[in-house]
Amino acid sequence: MTHYLVVYNRTLGQAEVTAFDGEASADDALRARFAAESQVLGADYEVATLAADSIDDLKVTHARFFRGPETIIHELTRS
Repeated sequence: MTHYLVVYNRTLGQAEVTAFDGEASADDALRARFAAESQVLGADYEVATLAADSIDDLKVTHARFFRGPETIIHELTRS
């Protein structure tokens, strides 16, 4: 299982994803999360650690991080 650090900018609808593999991947991802949380400013950002078999699985289970700005704009402007 791979662990992922996701830093999501809600305003831009963009996610920065870092993958962590290996035996210490959960610990490494958590340490990276704490470091990212200390650097991220503002309520526009969300920082999460997640586990999945692949990035494709993560994109299904946590699709909101990967919608992109075009989808967000479309959702906000539709009636």
